[in-house]
Amino acid sequence: IEEWQPDNRGSLTGSYAFSNWLFLARVNYFGSYTVEEGNGTRQTYGSKVFPDVLVEYTFGDSGFSLQAGANNLTDTTPDKNLIGQSRGGSIAGIVDSPGVFTYSRRAAPFGFNGGYWYVKALYRF
Repeated sequence: IEEWQPDNRGSLTGSYAFSNWLFLARVNYFGSYTVEEGNGTRQTYGSKVFPDVLVEYTFGDSGFSLQAGANNLTDTTPDKNLIGQSRGGSIAGIVDSPGVFTYSRRAAPFGFNGGYWYVKALYRF
């Protein structure tokens, strides 16, 4: 429990609002962490830094606004899994597989899906 999550986690957020516009930028930091399999095999995953961004436009006093943004803008993923693979191996001419888990199935503090981009409409009342 103590090793499978980073000792350090931080974020720095800045926002700027002007007229009907809102701009937001955030930098996320996740420190390194170590995963140990049941057989004593260990892997240390490196620290990662990635940004989030958001732009919002509000249409007057209507309560309606549009947002566009990206979480994990740089599409950062955890280090690749080197331990804990199941079904890895090779059979000449049939299969050559490092295993079924590209990323750790035990721990990934910020997920392994990388970045995502979005557009959304909001109504505040």
